[in-house]
Amino acid sequence: MPLAIDQLHLKTPYNGPRQMARHLRHEGYVVGRKRIRRLMQKMGLCAVHQRPHTAVPAEDCELHPYLLRVLVIDRPNHEYASGEGRLVPVGSIAPSGSD
Repeated sequence: MPLAIDQLHLKTPYNGPRQMARHLRHEGYVVGRKRIRRLMQKMGLCAVHQRPHTAVPAEDCELHPYLLRVLVIDRPNHEYASGEGRLVPVGSIAPSGSD
């Protein structure tokens, strides 16, 4: 069985355990995907496919500063009670708005 999995993986490295089990069942083996998954893990095989690049920001992505870093939160819901929808760092002068 591991030899058949290895040969099939060399021929189609993009197949995961489900497709691998389907191919092996078609060839006459009595297998399930969980058994194929366990054997593939034991052999160190995994499907080759492109992984998502979720940690890499886009080039035109605008970075926003984290304004709560300088705010000392010492009571419940303090960060929500900063007023007028914008946060002002502690120790700075608040901009004058039309009240």
